[in-house]
Amino acid sequence: MYWLISFDPLAILLFFLQSLIWMLGGWLIVTHAFKSRSSERLITGVATGFLLFIGFSNLFSHWVSITIAFWLSSLFILAMGIVFIWKSGQRPWLDRKDLKSWPHCLALGLLTWFFFSIQLGLGLFDDFEQLPMISIMGAGDIPPHFYLDPDFYFAYHYGLQVWAASLINQVKLLPWSAWDLTKAVAIAFTLVLGWVYVKRLTRNSLAAWLGTVLLTFASGTRWLFLFLPYSTLIQIQEHLKLVNSATDIGNEFASVIVSPMAMAGQGLVPFPFAYHNGIFTPVISVLGHSGAIPYVIALVLLLLVPGSHINFPAMLVLSMIFGVMALGAENMFTFIWIALFIILLVVIIRNRKSVSYIPPHRLLYWAGVLVISAVLSAFQGGFITETVRGILAGLIGGAATQSSNVYEFSLRWPPGLYTAHLGVLSLFKPLEILTLVIELGPVLLLGPMAIYYSIRSIKRGAWLPASLGIGGALLILFPFFVAYGVDRSTTRLPATGLWLWLAILTPLLWQMMKTRGRIFRDMLIVFYFVTVFGAVNIFSVQMTTMPNPQNSYFINPADARFARSYYNKFPSDIQILDRIPYRAVTIFGRAVKAYESVYDPLPGWPALIENPDPEMVYAAGFQYIYMDEIWWATVPQETRDELEYGCATYVGTPEYYQSTSRWLIDLSNCH
Repeated sequence: MYWLISFDPLAILLFFLQSLIWMLGGWLIVTHAFKSRSSERLITGVATGFLLFIGFSNLFSHWVSITIAFWLSSLFILAMGIVFIWKSGQRPWLDRKDLKSWPHCLALGLLTWFFFSIQLGLGLFDDFEQLPMISIMGAGDIPPHFYLDPDFYFAYHYGLQVWAASLINQVKLLPWSAWDLTKAVAIAFTLVLGWVYVKRLTRNSLAAWLGTVLLTFASGTRWLFLFLPYSTLIQIQEHLKLVNSATDIGNEFASVIVSPMAMAGQGLVPFPFAYHNGIFTPVISVLGHSGAIPYVIALVLLLLVPGSHINFPAMLVLSMIFGVMALGAENMFTFIWIALFIILLVVIIRNRKSVSYIPPHRLLYWAGVLVISAVLSAFQGGFITETVRGILAGLIGGAATQSSNVYEFSLRWPPGLYTAHLGVLSLFKPLEILTLVIELGPVLLLGPMAIYYSIRSIKRGAWLPASLGIGGALLILFPFFVAYGVDRSTTRLPATGLWLWLAILTPLLWQMMKTRGRIFRDMLIVFYFVTVFGAVNIFSVQMTTMPNPQNSYFINPADARFARSYYNKFPSDIQILDRIPYRAVTIFGRAVKAYESVYDPLPGWPALIENPDPEMVYAAGFQYIYMDEIWWATVPQETRDELEYGCATYVGTPEYYQSTSRWLIDLSNCH
């Protein structure tokens, strides 16, 4: 009950054909629009095609059905590659030597299978948000509306979810299996691309392996608190305010730090709180939330454009990749865009002073990347688009907002950084500074080196790596001074910034280890161990979930059977009432009008859950009720009688799993 809505061999074959088309197109594009090494072109081309498929599918979905959009996207990517061939005049079209790097593709497949096997047993964190959104996207709603109020668009970074939607729409995967596979593919891309990137700059296989491990497992170091005396933990505890899932464990930091996490869907072996993190989580942690697309994008950019030289075709491709960044990682896009804009201004000023000469067309191409990606970000969908939509609506005197999940920014004073478990840690309190430094981990020490490296990169014309370094600094500094309506979301900014620093500096650290003295080498070894130790422990727990698959913490096999029978079968305007509203959305692929935000129900909805009288529910706009035994036990007896013997009818037969049951009730006669 985990895999398929229905088994259609032809649909699966067509999906693989479609994937081969955009992979071939990506390979052609990388070959003819960029100057890449033969050993890198194949895997970089596949990754580029993957990102372009997401970007163009999202754009085309504004005007045509998503099935057509997916095919148009694949064919358009291939057409771009063919046009670039014609423009370059290069022969042959593809170099057979590129195929010698087939182990990269094999590694991509094996790693996808491995991480997918782990993902089968995890249903963590954002499933309540990701699965219903992916479900309605797979049913055709791209850009997605808010799954709990379809009157509004959903301001969210849904880039990677577009590919998950294609798996639902075309392969007929169930939403949870589609999302698990998508996250596994993205994290596998991160590892393989990371290896290729480090190998390019170090020319050393050992460095590539060690660098890949560092990029994958680098995280904060909360576990260092375990070495502090209990009396010190008590002192720190007085300055902390536990928040979110930490409060489910206990009220005192000194006891919480040595306890397991309290998380639904984490498997039979709980995650230790000490090895988790509230800011800088490792790449492997994206198995539990919105995916590794920021890392994939950053590595693809570093592999495609090591310097500043690009041509017109490269400008077009980079603009779309930046657009995908805006769609799937809006925080990273915003600050890398700003950093690149600043770099171009600096270069223009230097050009005028004749300090160094850069051809004007190169500056124009990079300016084109900034302009085109900015336009895409404003109109393609996602968080930036919905923010712009709200601003424009206010300027022209329209509704205050047409989007859900958009909150206000405000000044944070005194400066501090929000952590997902320990609240805001102030820069004005020594013990909170200590806590913050431990939470962020030793990668924070790379800051001066990252800035220095970025400045040097500007001087030698490597603008893209420089923009990642400077953008990373902006990502880290911004949330110290600016708070957001859902402040937990700001933790993604410093986490992304730290990882970007690590990405551009990992090859340099290897070179420094070879050329500096023994003391420096020993310090780097300690840095390496401390940086990856916590995530290795988390990863070991993740692996224990492999023998115990689950759909998600709110989806059991009875729900899956309903999904196989009724997903995307009802008219698009049908509303289904469920005490867990996102569960029905996930199962049936239909948004419901239940909540005004992700966490706050609409007025009147709680009353319907308390007493789902058929006529009242129908009058409220719901045509069906998705009932479970827990809800049924709380329903007044009079309402039970109405549901069993009144105007309501039962759709199909109830589904059972162990001691749980599910049934779908039709209210079409209750008016």
